[in-house]
Amino acid sequence: MKPTALFAAAALAVASSAFASPPLSDAIKRYEPVEYQLTITGYVTAYQSRFNAEDQYELNLENTPLVFPIIPSGAYHTIDMERLKTTLELDDRQAESKFEILPTAQADGRLARFNIPKFKGKQVEYSLEEFVTCYNAKVDEARLRAIGWPEKWPAEVSSELQQQRYIESTNEQIVQLLEKWTNGKAKSAPPYVLGKELTRLTVQNFQINGKNWFNDELNRFAGLEVQGALKSVEQMRGTSHDCVCLFVAVCRAAGLPARPVIGIQMLDDDRGRDFEDDDKRIISWAEFYVPTAGWIAVDFRPLFKAPGRMHDLNREWPGVGTNDELNLMVPISYHFHPPASVRAEGRDGKPMLWGWQPVPVSVPSDQMLEWKIIKAPKRGGR
Repeated sequence: MKPTALFAAAALAVASSAFASPPLSDAIKRYEPVEYQLTITGYVTAYQSRFNAEDQYELNLENTPLVFPIIPSGAYHTIDMERLKTTLELDDRQAESKFEILPTAQADGRLARFNIPKFKGKQVEYSLEEFVTCYNAKVDEARLRAIGWPEKWPAEVSSELQQQRYIESTNEQIVQLLEKWTNGKAKSAPPYVLGKELTRLTVQNFQINGKNWFNDELNRFAGLEVQGALKSVEQMRGTSHDCVCLFVAVCRAAGLPARPVIGIQMLDDDRGRDFEDDDKRIISWAEFYVPTAGWIAVDFRPLFKAPGRMHDLNREWPGVGTNDELNLMVPISYHFHPPASVRAEGRDGKPMLWGWQPVPVSVPSDQMLEWKIIKAPKRGGR
């Protein structure tokens, strides 16, 4: 594809020093908070063959770490950490376990760490109950377009310029794609404008197909369908997770901090249905960072439905920045694979968001996630 008109002429380049940096409150506003009660439960079950009596296994663990993503406070949500509840069960018996919240290199991201004590048996079950408040977003397009490139990115977002699993932003093919898309002039546009233009180019060149998750033989959620940015560049098609990975990788290659967000889609009439009741429940979207303003959410779904809405960079685009359905999107993770040295794939090799390090013995096992989510009941009779 030819580079877009935005980058076609050097005359469009503007020095970043020509832009002022407006206050955060004037550029991005959060509104209409909605609180949800989210319970996530994970299971690890030693593999039991239904056809071969000798092909049976038992978990043999001792001081085994297990980590699951948690985002105490993101751009458009917060978790009430004082009401966070966790449980660990070993063969249906509640176990005493050391639990802690660990920092990661990712901006805002954390890992909830369980420690599985000495155990021989069939199944490990863990859960997190969170009260999550999500917000809609309203951005001032004119102010965001007027913010230029910083001399140096803040330390708290610079990690979102690094390569990570499924986001191969330093790969030559990703860099070449960016050069092609922007005619080698990515930074001739202010960060917000560049983010919107890379959004448009992703939608114009990428084809979404396939579903976002993998089910086991019992139709339980057993992993995410994601091939990552590099394979997506080669094929220019994949799941909506792959679309997000590609966009984030190209942003990072351009020097623009960006991250994936994996979460659960609520519906206005939700009544706490399980994941299986709605095959569109698990989704992902992206966020890119604008200096002094904050993270800009990008939901690709409305853009693929209405690509003609992206003709004018100076107008609002559905799902980019301003979003009156963002408070229906409940974040879980900033990664598909935990940023830690753990095993994080199920039997079929699909990423599960969480990971563990089974010691001293590793055996074949089935891994599954399920969750329930409802609008949280109001407290204190409010």
